[in-house]
Amino acid sequence: MTAHVAILSGPGIGHLFPSSELARRLVRHHNVSVTLITQSLGSPSNTERSLIDSLREDMSVVSIPPPPPDAIPNNKNLISLLFFLSRYSVPHLRTILNSLTTTTTTPPLKALVVDMFFDEATLDMAHELGVGHYMFFTSPFILLSFALHLPALDKTYDGEYTDMPEPLKLPGYSQRFRGKDLPQPVLDRKNQVYTDYLNLAKLYYKTKGILVNSSEVLEPELLKALNEDTRIPPVYPVGPLIRSYSSDDVVSSECLRWLDEQPQGSVLYVSFGSGGTLTGEQMKELAWGLELSKQRFLWVVTKPNDHQASATYFGGQINTSSFDFLPTGFLDRTKDLVMLEEDMKVAVRAKVDEAGLVRRQEVVRLINCLIDEENGTKMRDRIHQISKATAVAVEESGLSFRSMKEVAREWIGLS
Repeated sequence: MTAHVAILSGPGIGHLFPSSELARRLVRHHNVSVTLITQSLGSPSNTERSLIDSLREDMSVVSIPPPPPDAIPNNKNLISLLFFLSRYSVPHLRTILNSLTTTTTTPPLKALVVDMFFDEATLDMAHELGVGHYMFFTSPFILLSFALHLPALDKTYDGEYTDMPEPLKLPGYSQRFRGKDLPQPVLDRKNQVYTDYLNLAKLYYKTKGILVNSSEVLEPELLKALNEDTRIPPVYPVGPLIRSYSSDDVVSSECLRWLDEQPQGSVLYVSFGSGGTLTGEQMKELAWGLELSKQRFLWVVTKPNDHQASATYFGGQINTSSFDFLPTGFLDRTKDLVMLEEDMKVAVRAKVDEAGLVRRQEVVRLINCLIDEENGTKMRDRIHQISKATAVAVEESGLSFRSMKEVAREWIGLS
């Protein structure tokens, strides 16, 4: 017997990659039939199209049509746009799920797995259709723990969290958080984004189970604390889930060839993810710092944006090349040390100045700490250990594999 599961991916490649890999592994290893549902504010990128095309032989992929451009709020806040999209997608999702529950060509739908930014209406849909409602949390346990802790924090502290007299302590985590280190959506309690995020955190308690793109190897004490709290739904560590399909992308192949030519452990990788953008001034400071460090680096360059933090995440409409924003002569001066690809206890904290910038001298200090100093060697060794352990976790004998098997059996057993 098998189960049919619908997975609603969040927008952006940072959500689509792990969601698609979750779907692929469920199909190939756990006897689960999957319909992957995608959503976006605009046309998918070439990378997203390539990924979706690679999935079709394993599963059905349905895309919710993007909202009309004039319906999208003129909002600079990424989180606000995510909440808007989750609300916009509700009627389309309802239509898709109704279709899946009435068809006789696939196993009966047993569960709906939604992205971490989901609308309350998805809980009602799952209840009406008689299927389980689960959430796929694409970030680490530490952010999940904070989100689940937020409703209690909201009741016990009245002021802004940046003004808290004592750092915040989360169950199962040895370090404490300063107010300014908390996630951006909670830093202004008067903003609607905070209210939306708080309400979302409360919904996490209502889902039937939480799948997390992390591993017990990475955050064992946090996972233990989450599962010991009887108020929280069962938490399943199923990661780390990373892309498993091969790409014929010419630029990526060129990067790999260049990396193969460099001494082992000599290259610094610089990337801010699919949603990360820098201001023009910060981009120049980073470029100068990289150049002054005299170290080899691979930098995934994205266009700077001084106004809209979500421009890269949702496909910003800047027609100028990313490289045009770099300091004059930067490419020529660093050509022997650098490979750049356009759009594409192991950390040190950067010091930010009063203008909110990490200056070039600080960039140099951080790079030297990571590449040259003994501390950097220890961090790299630690990363290698973690990398090996997490690779084992998703293999057939690993903890994350067994956790995914557990939730798959639960779906198959749902009546």
